Amino acid sequence: MSASATSPPSNPDPLLLPLAKEDFGLEFRVVARGGTRRGIRLERAFWISLKQMAESRKCTIGMLIDEIAGVQAQSGNLTSAIRVACIRGQAKENVTLSKLASITTINAILVACPSPAFALTSSKKILTFN
Repeated sequence: MSASATSPPSNPDPLLLPLAKEDFGLEFRVVARGGTRRGIRLERAFWISLKQMAESRKCTIGMLIDEIAGVQAQSGNLTSAIRVACIRGQAKENVTLSKLASITTINAILVACPSPAFALTSSKKILTFN
């Protein structure tokens, strides 16, 4: 068996960002909404995601958690439901941003541009032009 068959392929564009030790620690927070106080323990990354989701919806983290709690009432595991909501929210945002950055969208913008224009990749190569 050759060495190339046993070693994992080198990937110049890693899938994961470097993770800090703080990312793995659980944070406990008390979230109050509508007279109900909930003690929730989540990883820091999920608290950050919840904050971003709440800001984009122009609501508080408490309102968001209250909505999640109402939807998942039958399962009984609120922290799991919060994690799933965070993952789904990030996935939805990723799809939206991918559509905005698609070559089709870029071409449409360039076609609409009245003067000569071009789009570059991050490595400064011409992607497309009008």
